[in-house]
Parts: sequence; C-alpha cells; structure tokens
Amino acid sequence: MTERVIYKDMKALLMNHYSLTNKEYQMLQNFARYCSKNKKKCNAILLLKSNEECKSFNAKDEEINLNNEEAIQLRDAFLKSDQKLIIINKDWLSRFSSKFDLTYRKITHLCRKTPDELEKDVLGFLSEIHKLRKDLDIPPEMIFNFDEVAVFYDQIPSYTYEKKGSAHPLLKVSQLHKKRLTVGLTISSSGEKLKPLLIFKGAGVRINKLNNYHNYFVKKNQNAWNTNQIFLEYIGALSNPILWI
Repeated sequence: MTERVIYKDMKALLMNHYSLTNKEYQMLQNFARYCSKNKKKCNAILLLKSNEECKSFNAKDEEINLNNEEAIQLRDAFLKSDQKLIIINKDWLSRFSSKFDLTYRKITHLCRKTPDELEKDVLGFLSEIHKLRKDLDIPPEMIFNFDEVAVFYDQIPSYTYEKKGSAHPLLKVSQLHKKRLTVGLTISSSGEKLKPLLIFKGAGVRINKLNNYHNYFVKKNQNAWNTNQIFLEYIGALSNPILWI
C-alpha cells in the first residue's frame, strides 16, 4: 500500500464520516495547517463573531483568500466535523504506521491485478471524477483526457532482404540516428477530439506550416520533449479556442 493510497482512503473515510464535500475537506486541511503552523486554536478562530481571520490565511506557504460565502462554508464544515481537524501529512502517516504496526519497505515482487481488481479501480476513478465534476461544477467540454507518445520516423530499418546464407546483413548509412517527435492527443469528456500536440526537435521561433493548414498545435525544442511550459500553453489553447493558431 503506497502513501498515495493511504492518503486517498483516509480522505474518503473522513469525507464520508462527516458528510464533507471535496471543497470542504480541502478548506479544512488548509486551515488546519495554518493553525498548526501558527500555533493557533482552530475553534478559537472559527467561532469568533468576526470571520475576517478566516477569510485570509497562509497554508503551506501559499496565501489562501476566501470570500464571505467560503468563510461561512469553512466554519460550517468545521462544525460538521465535530470541531476536529486532522492534518493528513507525513507526521500523521508516521503515527498511523506506528499504531497499526506498518513499516515502509522496498517492493521486491510484482504481480498483475485480476480483472475484478482492475474493474474496481476504474469504477473508483470514475466515481471520484464525477464527484469532483459535481462539486466544482465543471462542464464536460472542459474535462480533458490527454496522453502523449514518442513517434519515430526516418529511422534505420531493423530488417532487410539478403541472399540466404549471408552471415551479417549490412546496411550502409551516413550516421546512426533516429528522428523522433512527441505527439499528444486529447479528447474532452463531451466526446470532442481536440487539437493534437506535435513537438519537433529544433530551435528558433518560426511557426511550422502545420499550424496554419492542418489544425495542429506545433512546438519545437532541443529534445522534442513535452515540457511544463509547452503543456500549459497547449492547455491554454484548448480552454480558450480564440488563442488557437
């Protein structure tokens, strides 16, 4: 069982036990970290008549700002949780492991999941996505499934026709290399196929003609790899069609 699975299961348990939404749970976690970091009592703040201190606080070195409605939601969520806040972090995991006699060990064996286990994982993932979509009110056309793969072209062939009995089939080339690009494909939850992302190896800022004529989102860099900056630009283009080239 990985850390991620433990955190996820504990989150689901708390949300179910206290009937919390995903947003309420996250607000409570952020506020609990803030109170712990600043050594403040949560109930002393949340139960004040003035909620100004609830509306702006710092959690994990990130400033959190809430409007009046969100500040009220935070206070209501705190009351729903029986005024108990549990910070799910490394310290909590250490205490949890000690209590249930767990140890962190290197994985030495792998086995395939059964079809029933895979089906359970898929259904759990879909359930979580639907819950997030409902809680955050996200329309289907704004939910994207993206995957990328390396595509090799103009590469050296692995097989050739030779006379039977030849010891070593030979192919003369000018240099040993494989040309590669990265292709990213995206589909929205509404079923719309969106612009493919093509990343070629190269320098300069000249826009490839594919952008203008074939509805692709084309980028270049030294390795033909997807980067954080390229992906953010691509997502921005998908979310705002007016920015498409």
